[in-house]
Amino acid sequence: MRSVELLRAERGAKKVSCTKLLQARCELGLARAKNATDAMLEGNRPVLTLPSDEEARAFIAELGSLGIRARFAEGHEYDPAAELAKAMLPLEGVLPTDAYQAITSLAEHGEWEVALSHCLANLPPPGGSVPIAVQERLRELALEFGASPIKPDNPRTAASDA
Repeated sequence: MRSVELLRAERGAKKVSCTKLLQARCELGLARAKNATDAMLEGNRPVLTLPSDEEARAFIAELGSLGIRARFAEGHEYDPAAELAKAMLPLEGVLPTDAYQAITSLAEHGEWEVALSHCLANLPPPGGSVPIAVQERLRELALEFGASPIKPDNPRTAASDA
């Protein structure tokens, strides 16, 4: 099970479609789905549960296409700073030393979204020295953290959104 936190609606967000998606993906009745959408629109951050990490990432991406920002909910079962730290290990020799240190420091101080953004901004060009598995994990983290999805051919596209 994975908890997903609804963050906010961007300008032009499709609120009715959001409610329908909440109904379908989270198995909520219309009233509960509408209440969750309304709570998010009022500045609250409702938390919904999905069966798996993969389904939660797909859900976050679908919400993003509707103009709704969401992310994995932080809690005892999900520590975003620890997830970023694991993804960063293979990048120690790949990223510039000062960038790697800045990213590590940001993550350690709870600024994991900014740390991921800094990481993405400092990645070498695609096809370089970043293993495909690491690139894939960074794409997953971007979704988990509520950033725009990263396109497989250009990992830098979400750097300013994280």
